[in-house]
Amino acid sequence: MITEQAVKDRVHHSFNTNGDADYLRIVDEHSEHFWDWFYANAVQYEIMSTEKAYADAAFLRNRCIGNSQVGGVRFGLHYVEGFASSDGQYYLFHGFNLLNGHVVDVTVNSNLEAFEKSGAPSHYLGIEIPLDFVMGENAELINKNILNIPPLIYRYFLSKNVM
Repeated sequence: MITEQAVKDRVHHSFNTNGDADYLRIVDEHSEHFWDWFYANAVQYEIMSTEKAYADAAFLRNRCIGNSQVGGVRFGLHYVEGFASSDGQYYLFHGFNLLNGHVVDVTVNSNLEAFEKSGAPSHYLGIEIPLDFVMGENAELINKNILNIPPLIYRYFLSKNVM
């Protein structure tokens, strides 16, 4: 659970100003309930390391959602959607994985050169989405490693909340 109001404010401001709201579309009438649910359930995570064992040339930069869904299935890692930041100030909507409760970011691990200037994310927060839900929604796309595998957090929210 995220309790720091400053983190919530930074995430929400970033989401509404960096284009993420255009990518992860939340119906206006669900918005307040979604964000209440997200902050009540999101967990802040520590990064494990940039393990090359969890890297693959097929994991393209700017494709974190798809990479992490495929990585979750391929490597047996937990799948999380939420936000990541390299500086703790500016957050991007992000998909990542967990191993033993620590972040494994297959996108960063596979594209280290892309983060040389901006820095790799070191602040992560999100909600774990069970792999059976992920596969129930996106199995065909994951199995074919389709380029644009959609995010699931809003669908997962809807599955947990009667609107």
